[in-house]
Amino acid sequence: KKILVSGARNNTIMLLGFPDVETKRVYAGHKDKVMTAEFLKDKRTFFSTALDGEVNIWDSEKSEPISNIQDPEGKILTADVYEDNRPIVLAVGGESTVINLWNVDDPADKT
Repeated sequence: KKILVSGARNNTIMLLGFPDVETKRVYAGHKDKVMTAEFLKDKRTFFSTALDGEVNIWDSEKSEPISNIQDPEGKILTADVYEDNRPIVLAVGGESTVINLWNVDDPADKT
């Protein structure tokens, strides 16, 4: 079985079994609609972004984010991850014309 991660309008993130689409786990950690949820290559860690301007990094076996980044630009509309090398970089875009790059291993390291 495969596991998918999905964001929801009710501010939660769900882990779903595939192909049965059975809910395995629900995570709460955002204050507004979740726009992006995606696993990293390790298939255990994932990130989520939301209209609340937050990026959460999760360990899928824990119920709280292991790291949180507040984007100063406001609402986050999209995100993608580059992890071919260290550090793992998360690119985050919102309503402004600014794309922020974050080091997943060290959220204080922002470009």
